[in-house]
Amino acid sequence: MLLARLTQLVRFTQRGCHKCPSLPVAVAVVRILIAGAVLAAVGVIDGATAFAVHPTHSSLAEMEWNQKTKRIEVSLRLDSFELERELSFLHGKTVNLETTPEITGLVRTYLAERISVSTPACPQCRIHWHGEELEFREFWVYFELELQPDADSQRRAPQSPLDSRKDESVSQTAAARKLQQQLRDPTQILPAVTESDDLTESPGTGGIAPSAAAGKPGEPGREATLPTELAGLTVRNTIMAAPGSAQVNYVTFRCGQREISVHLTAEKSECDLDAEFRVPHAQPAGKVKP
Repeated sequence: MLLARLTQLVRFTQRGCHKCPSLPVAVAVVRILIAGAVLAAVGVIDGATAFAVHPTHSSLAEMEWNQKTKRIEVSLRLDSFELERELSFLHGKTVNLETTPEITGLVRTYLAERISVSTPACPQCRIHWHGEELEFREFWVYFELELQPDADSQRRAPQSPLDSRKDESVSQTAAARKLQQQLRDPTQILPAVTESDDLTESPGTGGIAPSAAAGKPGEPGREATLPTELAGLTVRNTIMAAPGSAQVNYVTFRCGQREISVHLTAEKSECDLDAEFRVPHAQPAGKVKP
C-alpha cells in the first residue's frame, strides 16, 4: 500500500515538472523514500526468517571432564534479560543482576535446582562455584560439578576461613582459571564463594545402565566410551524450561579428544550422555556439530 501511494506521487510530480522547476527535487526525494521502504520491507522479512531459524530463548552450557580433579567443569551462558524476568517472577519482586544485593545467592540457588549430572553409582552431584560475569545481554556462570555417591557424602564438617580459602584455591582448576582469564572486565565478577555457599547440593536424576562397550575413541568399528567414573552419565537442565515454553538449553560435553552436543527442552529436560557419546556422531574436540 505504501509503495503504491509513493509510486502514484512520483507520476503526479513528473507530470507537473514542466510547470514548476522545483518539482524534480521533489521527485528525487520521493524516489529515495521508495528505496528506503523497499529496504525496510526486506529487512523485516530477513529478520523474521532469522528468528525462526535461531530461537532467542536459549542457554549454552559448555561442559568438560577433568580427569585429574574428577569433576565436570562448566561455563554456562544465559540471557541476562530473561534471567532477570525469571527471577523477578519467582520471587515476586524486581530482580536486577547489577543492583540486587543478594543476586549471587538467588542465581546460584536457582541454577542448583535446575542443572545437575548423575550416574547410577552417583545419583547426586555437588556444585563448586567459581564466579559470575555480566556482559549486558549475556550472563556467564562458572562452576564445577562433582558426582557424589549418596546424600550423606554431601555433608562435611564446618571449615575455618583458612581451610575454606585452601579448598577454594585447590578447586580453581587450570580450565577454570583459563575461563576467568578471558573475562573482559574483572570488576564485573560477582563476589567469590564463601564457606557458607561454596558447596550447593543439586538433585540428581535416575540412572541408566552403565555401558559395557570398549574401544578407543575414533577407532574404526569400535565405540568410544566414557571413563569408568562417568558410566551411565545423565545430564538434566530445566533452566527457564516451563511447560510449553520455547526455551532450548544447549549442552556441549567434552571428554578427552571427543565431544557431543545435545539440546534439552521442557519436553525433554535430560539426556543420557553416555549413550550419546558412544554413537558415531561424537565429534573430535573443537569440531562441534552445527
